[in-house]
Amino acid sequence: MLYEYAENVFKRNGKMVAATELAKRTGFRSLYGFSEEDAKVIVDEGASRGFSRFPVYAEQLVLDFDEGYDDNCKRMVKWCKQEGYSYTLWVSGSKGYHLEIEAVPKYSKEVPFSQQKLLQSLAIETDYSLYQHSRLYRLPNTVHAKTGKRKVVQESYMGEYLLDYELLNSGYVFNKLQTEYDESSFEVAMRRATSRYGSPLPKTESRTQWLWATAKKFSEAGMSRQTTLEMITYLNKSWGDQAKDADTIARVVREAYKNVQ
Repeated sequence: MLYEYAENVFKRNGKMVAATELAKRTGFRSLYGFSEEDAKVIVDEGASRGFSRFPVYAEQLVLDFDEGYDDNCKRMVKWCKQEGYSYTLWVSGSKGYHLEIEAVPKYSKEVPFSQQKLLQSLAIETDYSLYQHSRLYRLPNTVHAKTGKRKVVQESYMGEYLLDYELLNSGYVFNKLQTEYDESSFEVAMRRATSRYGSPLPKTESRTQWLWATAKKFSEAGMSRQTTLEMITYLNKSWGDQAKDADTIARVVREAYKNVQ
């Protein structure tokens, strides 16, 4: 299996390396592994963003606790010990903690969604945006850009057996749109949007505000500006005589992506 590697999380170019090579490096790698055939496509595209149509490989369940060693993190560590699962707890270099739980190896396009659903079933609050095919993950000993501190081991536990979990089909949020646009990009964006905000589309009294809020969610979920423009245009047309003009749609999307790199 190959992983996307980047020295800087903001300067990824689709470079793919083997797991053995990652052990020698600092920086960031994709959370999940890709086959050699799929890795070639990612190299050509310049990044693994939007590649949820590919199966991915995982032999760990990784959790990112942005709020530090909070109750959720403590509960998961306790749960691992009770169940006998091997784990490693890392200090991220900032206030966050990364928990890596050894798991039965899985290779499927449903791995990210299945891992997320497992944690939701346990009522664990963690960064659910992590569970997507293209998410980059900080490597050990990497220096945090803001704090200057390295990612280091806090504690580890060697259990007798590995965590197993059921693979679940994620499905699609909008059946009407999935035939019109790239299913994989839309699935990734909506999964992130719904996990972060709780509902697919915000509704307000103002149609323009509704379109802007929707475009904003798509932008924050990682969807490209062009795909968002096409989708917002499609949704707007469904309003018939009450649809907004093209200039308004362009302005809405432009404002939604104002602070997006």
